[in-house]
Amino acid sequence: MSLTKRKEAYCQNVADGLDELDAMAAAGYKAKNEANTKRQLKNLDDDELVQERITELRAINLKKKKK
Repeated sequence: MSLTKRKEAYCQNVADGLDELDAMAAAGYKAKNEANTKRQLKNLDDDELVQERITELRAINLKKKKK
């Protein structure tokens, strides 16, 4: 299963160094209130595909910096 465009954008934002809340906002997540934001963030944190993609993107970024 692949990531949605929004999840992919979130992963790229986190891998680029944005904190999780800024990464969510930049990816287009809209929070109605604090509880909704926390729930969305927990869902992203619990999503194995999201976490694997962040790790993959961080490794790619690290390789680019070494060149």
